[in-house]
Amino acid sequence: MRHVNFKTFLLIAMCMCLLVSSSTGLIGKPNHHLDQTARLSGLAKVWGLLKYYHPEVATGSIDWDAALAIAIPDVKAAEDHESFNTAIENLIAAAGGIDISECTPGTASHPKKHFFRWINNPRLFSISVRKKLRTLWQNHTPADNFYVKEHQYLNGVPDFSNEKAYGDELYPDENHRLLALFRYYNVIRYFFPHRHIMDVNWDRTLNRFIPRAMAATNEMEYHK
Repeated sequence: MRHVNFKTFLLIAMCMCLLVSSSTGLIGKPNHHLDQTARLSGLAKVWGLLKYYHPEVATGSIDWDAALAIAIPDVKAAEDHESFNTAIENLIAAAGGIDISECTPGTASHPKKHFFRWINNPRLFSISVRKKLRTLWQNHTPADNFYVKEHQYLNGVPDFSNEKAYGDELYPDENHRLLALFRYYNVIRYFFPHRHIMDVNWDRTLNRFIPRAMAATNEMEYHK
């Protein structure tokens, strides 16, 4: 048997790995399984971005909580890349759509581009979704938003009093438990001025609490 040196063996092994990756979809169009927490975390971020940056949603004319309630079961059921992105495209359409052909790249209203780097995740979002979300935040012009305004008496403090209340139910259904979590996550993400110096990773915190919110079987577990 002809002797093969170690470097040649490594080169052959690397080529084989690349071929396997290509055939299983890791290169090119992803077709891998997306776990439920990753899907719902992506939904929370897209829903929040549309809520505060899409001009139609910002008017308050769309019941954005109801749009989330429609999206949640679709995202939960979408176990692959294509079906998940179909659910996200439907949410974008519910906001009024994003026409990338009529938008030109502008200066992001948020000075830190890394704040939106989650958009560029190809393992989660399709090319079409990434283009639409990038178009939205890059061309966003700060304007009045129904869901957040400056507090009447406390200068510089955001006022969220226009958020729809859902009574005093101590143990809401799963959709409303996730709604509460997604609301809180996005309020901190977009409006807490010291988020960058928090001693916890806010995205990882969201991922940790999604399964906990879903698994809560009573009000004690929900508020724990």
